[in-house]
Amino acid sequence: MSLLPPESLLTLLDTLFANTLVGLAFIDRDLRFVRINDALATMNGQSASSHIGQPVRDVLPHLADRLEPLYRSVFTNLQPILNLELRGETWAAPGDERHWLMSCYPVAAPAAPPIGLGVIVVEISAVRYADQALRTYADQMRALSLRLVNAQETERRALAHELHDEIGQMLTGLNMVLEAGTQETAEQIRARLRTAQQVVTTLTGQVRQMSLDLLPPMLDDLGLLPTLHWYIRRYHEQTHIAVDFKYRELPTPLPLQVVIVAYRIVQEGLTNVARYAQVDHAAVQIWLHQGDLAITIEDEGCGFDVAAARRAHHSVGLVGMHERVLLVGGQFRIDSAPGEGTRLYALLPLTSVAAAEEGR
Repeated sequence: MSLLPPESLLTLLDTLFANTLVGLAFIDRDLRFVRINDALATMNGQSASSHIGQPVRDVLPHLADRLEPLYRSVFTNLQPILNLELRGETWAAPGDERHWLMSCYPVAAPAAPPIGLGVIVVEISAVRYADQALRTYADQMRALSLRLVNAQETERRALAHELHDEIGQMLTGLNMVLEAGTQETAEQIRARLRTAQQVVTTLTGQVRQMSLDLLPPMLDDLGLLPTLHWYIRRYHEQTHIAVDFKYRELPTPLPLQVVIVAYRIVQEGLTNVARYAQVDHAAVQIWLHQGDLAITIEDEGCGFDVAAARRAHHSVGLVGMHERVLLVGGQFRIDSAPGEGTRLYALLPLTSVAAAEEGR
């Protein structure tokens, strides 16, 4: 039994109806809005007063073909419809698909036919977009994992071939050179030794080159900026692309994880410039920004559609850079469009990474 008089109870119900965050409406047998709260009116993109007396088809033309048969079935079957997921457009978001959970139920006096429908609507667009983002992210990660495995196997095959075809053959030749015959003169032996020295020098250069290609030891010995100076000079010699390298002095020592990620970002970014940009110059900038390490790589080349590249999962380099930055808690962005060049931006946190490395 209610403790409130009828008029107070109705006022309370009116207040709850008007202020609840859930969309509520009452629709008559002619499928016209009799009453609606602000929450549902906002979802529909119109004021609450503009709904009153209007047919569902006029208010929600994009959804009417779906809603009208559902509402009529409730009148016919006298059974509610609970938590039905709908998706479509509204006046509030033309061209933008939205998602809702809708329940509707017949409203009738005891032993009388229903006079209308009660409708409850909850928008779940954010949940669905998050689900889609998670699925897209999972697909990207699967594609990235496959591509990284393939890239790793390709690198291993290349390294194995180089070890076998180049280093192995030279070591075999060196062994043959050093197998001096017992009848050889001193001059012949000296000639063999000179040949052996040449082979050893060549081998040392090849091993050093392989080491530099994998990860320059100078990152540990000299730090990030000297290593980038060396890499950019070497890059110019190999590609003939001039790089305008600007930087500000950085704190030392930098966290090792950040140093490696920063080097890989510059390495991969400039590699992409050489492969795709069709330019003869690029720019790299690195500086300290509010306690974090900021990096930009820019070119004025042919550019590309970033969204299309991500959707196609074709650019393992872009995804790989993004993931490297995310693994250290940083931010990564690429701005590009066909014919408008490309700008890559990465922000790497120093304090949190340093704390994590100290805690190991």
